[in-house]
Amino acid sequence: MKHDLTDKPDSVNIVFKDIDFERMHRAYYLPLCSYAKGFVKQKEESEDIVSEFFTTLAEKKDNIFITGELKSYLYRGVKNNCLDFLRHDKIKRVHSEQVLSLHANGERLLTYDDHSPHSILESQEIEEEMKKAIDKLSKQQREIVLMRLEGYSYQKIAEKINISEGTVCKHINRAKTLLWKKLKKE
Repeated sequence: MKHDLTDKPDSVNIVFKDIDFERMHRAYYLPLCSYAKGFVKQKEESEDIVSEFFTTLAEKKDNIFITGELKSYLYRGVKNNCLDFLRHDKIKRVHSEQVLSLHANGERLLTYDDHSPHSILESQEIEEEMKKAIDKLSKQQREIVLMRLEGYSYQKIAEKINISEGTVCKHINRAKTLLWKKLKKE
């Protein structure tokens, strides 16, 4: 028996596999994208989050049982995925700021506060993204960032490449902005 998506009982038990998935997707995709955009602020990310949510639902439909309204379940699920995305985004931002605030010791760009395998893997992935993003900087910005990562002070960098400390600071700040934008895209 397929459930009618317009039914709005106060409380109902629904076996998810009995729901007309295509009809549900058509009915809720755009509203859920708008809802997700309220959290993540970017249209593309909100669409990705909702698409991934529907993909997960399709993959796990045989094991999903909903108590309550379908609409509430969908919105709650998208909200949780948005919060997960924002947490992950915050972790990426913190790690990129660690690199760009240049507290590196020369061996690794990142340090691992949480030594769990998942955290280390995630940090290693971010480190690789950072290296790729640094490679895409202009020659002078890349040189300044790499010197700073090696532990050079603003003054030493300025002396070495014959520019003012203020210019070094400006290049570092521009590099932070560019790297953050590039990491956010990936």
